[in-house]
Amino acid sequence: DFVFADQNPEDPPPTEANESVQPIFETATIVDQNVTAEDLKVMDELLLCKSSTEMVEKVQLLLGEERLTKGVLDAFSAALNRAKERNEGPGVIASLEAMCQFLNGAYTQANKPPALELTEKLLSVMTEATDEMAACEAALDTMSAAFVEGQPLTCESFIASLSEYMTKVSTQEKELEAAFNIQKDSDSPWDENQLKQFEDMRAQRTNAKDQLEGIFTLAQAYQQGLEDGSIVPQ
Repeated sequence: DFVFADQNPEDPPPTEANESVQPIFETATIVDQNVTAEDLKVMDELLLCKSSTEMVEKVQLLLGEERLTKGVLDAFSAALNRAKERNEGPGVIASLEAMCQFLNGAYTQANKPPALELTEKLLSVMTEATDEMAACEAALDTMSAAFVEGQPLTCESFIASLSEYMTKVSTQEKELEAAFNIQKDSDSPWDENQLKQFEDMRAQRTNAKDQLEGIFTLAQAYQQGLEDGSIVPQ
C-alpha cells in the first residue's frame, strides 16, 4: 500500500515520501509547460491517498471527472526524477514508481484510441468462440455494433489503423530477427535463457501478426458489404 501523510498546514510534518515530492511544484512547470495548476492540485489530492485501495477509487473518480490528464502524469514523472536526483530512500522511489506505473496504465486505458479498443474487443470475442465460423460471426457482429452512424470510428478508418498496426508488428519482427542475427555471429552469443526469451517474443509477434491479418481480412469484407449494399449500417 502507498503511505503518504496529509499535507495540510495543521498536520504533523510530512513523511519522507511526501517531503521528497515537495519540489515538484517548481520542477513540473519547468519540465513540461503542459503541467497546469489544476494538474498539480490533482497530484496533491492523489498524494493524500493512504492506501492502494483509496488510490484506485480516487483515480476512477478523477477519470470520471476527466481530471486525470497528461499533465498529471508529467508532474508525477518529474517528482520521481527529482526523488532519484536527491537519492531518496528506496521505499520513497518505489512508491513513486508504483504510482507512476499505475497512473500511466489507468490513463492509457481510459484514453485508448477507438481503433485499438475495437481491435482488442475483436481479439477477445474471436478467442472465446468455439470454432472459426463462430469467431467470424462474433467479429462481424462486434464490427456492426461499433460502426454505428455518427460514431467517430468508421470501417474505413479502422482498416487504415489496422494497416498501421500490421506495419508496426512487421517492423518489430524484422528488428527482432536482425538482433538475433547480430548476436549469432558475435563473440558473445545469447545463452539458453536468452534464446528462449527470443523464441517466446518471436512466437508472440507471429501470433499478433496472424491475428491482425485475420481481423484485417474481416474488416475488408465488412467494408465491401457496406459498399455493395449487402450490409446495412445501424
